[in-house]
Amino acid sequence: MKKAEVLCQASGYTGPLHRCTFFDSKEAGAKFNKMLEMGQSKPWPDALEVLTGERQIDAGALLEYFAPLKKWLDEQNKGAKGGLVNRSGQAAVIC
Repeated sequence: MKKAEVLCQASGYTGPLHRCTFFDSKEAGAKFNKMLEMGQSKPWPDALEVLTGERQIDAGALLEYFAPLKKWLDEQNKGAKGGLVNRSGQAAVIC
């Protein structure tokens, strides 16, 4: 997800990550193409570094992207008992 964050920044987007689109951004496209031009000739950390400037994966952007969903789920589940239930309110069986 760090890739999406970097491409959004390259496109000039400044809003929430979950609303970002870098469609038709020449800057984001050039950055992405530079990474893709490497093909399979280099290990993936090298390609990641070309795109993001970092060699390690960071889950921060993924957490940021899904933060609105997590907030909504937390609100929906407030006060709920643990475990899964079906539409009838009975405990769900997971096989």
